Amino acid sequence: PAWPGRDTFEGEIFHASEYRNAEPYRDRDVVVVGSGNTGAEIAVDLVEGGARRVRLSIRTPPHVVLREALGVPTLALGMLMRRLSPKVVDPITKFAGRLTVGDLSRYGLPRPERGLYTRIIEDDAIPLIDVGLIDCLKRGDVTVIPAVKSFDGADVLLEGDERVTTDVVIAATGYERRLDGLVGHLGVLRPDGRPSIRGGRTHPDAPNLYFTGFTNPISGMFREMNIDARRIARSVARERAQGTGGRVPLVQRLRLAVPW
Repeated sequence: PAWPGRDTFEGEIFHASEYRNAEPYRDRDVVVVGSGNTGAEIAVDLVEGGARRVRLSIRTPPHVVLREALGVPTLALGMLMRRLSPKVVDPITKFAGRLTVGDLSRYGLPRPERGLYTRIIEDDAIPLIDVGLIDCLKRGDVTVIPAVKSFDGADVLLEGDERVTTDVVIAATGYERRLDGLVGHLGVLRPDGRPSIRGGRTHPDAPNLYFTGFTNPISGMFREMNIDARRIARSVARERAQGTGGRVPLVQRLRLAVPW
């Protein structure tokens, strides 16, 4: 992010995409910025890797879910709820969260007012899947601090006029899709920059141009990309068969139909 004063910061600052492991930050003070899974996982990795102090800067508290509950993976539940309405899913996940995660308000992570599925749809905000952060918060190994506002020399200025001094700032602040410059002129994008059509279908103005990804579904991005990929493959196979006046071989059709 283009934080004011970023270039004056006397410590080290970089995007999470450049993070590889915790070894360079052993015995150092680190602030991780971001409320997503990347930031949480880096924070836990830093604790396990021997960082002297780890703080997690969060602007909007996320929904927090366990990786699995009673032996059932959270993404498996997401698959079951994929087609349901937020009016159905939000109360279920709220009740489940109270039972499995509990109240994390005292650790700086109050439960969001809007429901889990509502935030996925409206804000593209995927829940934070716990990989050890809850335990780190309860032990005091990771401390939640307010959002970063700007920089001033060695200090990081936070919302609420707080300031902290740290050695390293890691910005786990997400990515831009940047499709506009690539295909924006084709009329295939929505106002938010996402493809208007994905999977096995193509836009009338751009035949044979397929998209997969660029979404954050409750059922998991990789699963949906796998489904999209097979739909795209079937469409391409049909187009090739039609172009040659032939049919898609049975073996190829069966291979494309199997979901694994």
